[in-house]
Amino acid sequence: MPNMEDTSLGGTSGVTMMNNFYFVDAVFVDEDSTHDLALLRMDPNLFQTELPTFIKIGEIEIKANPKVATLRIERPRDGTPVAVSGHLLLHDALVTNAGCRHQSRPRSPGDRQAHRCSHR
Repeated sequence: MPNMEDTSLGGTSGVTMMNNFYFVDAVFVDEDSTHDLALLRMDPNLFQTELPTFIKIGEIEIKANPKVATLRIERPRDGTPVAVSGHLLLHDALVTNAGCRHQSRPRSPGDRQAHRCSHR
């Protein structure tokens, strides 16, 4: 569920919901230790199962709406704010890092312009 801040739902205003998770069992399928990745199969498949209501406010029921992630193959432009979240292999804690995308070296010998992060 996405975070919702100061939202009006079911005639109630100022509703804030954060850190809403739905836990599901998963079956280990395979791993790629070189890239620190694991492939898991959800059990049950959330795309084929009716999920329970997270919260009900008045007559409004809020449910999860799982979707397939959309990935882009192009690199973000220099200065684009980015965030990455994930679990380190063999660790339970979710780790999130945020910052700005930048190149580690100039694209060409004359390209030495500093790029500033635009999210601050």
